[in-house]
Amino acid sequence: MILENHDEISKLENCPLTNEEKEITLYRFCENDPIKNTDLIPFAILKPEIFEKNCLGWGLSHFNSKEATLKTIKTLTKKKREKIIAIGNIKIDNKIAIKHQSGNDKSHYTVYPLKNVDLISRFATEVI
Repeated sequence: MILENHDEISKLENCPLTNEEKEITLYRFCENDPIKNTDLIPFAILKPEIFEKNCLGWGLSHFNSKEATLKTIKTLTKKKREKIIAIGNIKIDNKIAIKHQSGNDKSHYTVYPLKNVDLISRFATEVI
């Protein structure tokens, strides 16, 4: 299994941290409906000065429920909230990504897509 951004991720110790083996449906807020590649850019690429040496920065934030996703949106700055128009959901298994629960928020997951996997076509989105 080779991950997207493999070269950068392989430089980090114990990255990704773990992998949850089971298939799980996860949710992600997005600025587009349908979701686009621009909705799936890791923070390590968007803000390398802050996140490039952080393993979680190379993954994509998701949540284990629509409710948790909506709750998180409410905590964002007004400027960021105004850009978010949809929530996407996707079934993630070991054939498309490595995933694990991350951080103190038990509803938060970090997803590391496998190289050459089309995540976009696997998302279903709904406008919020």
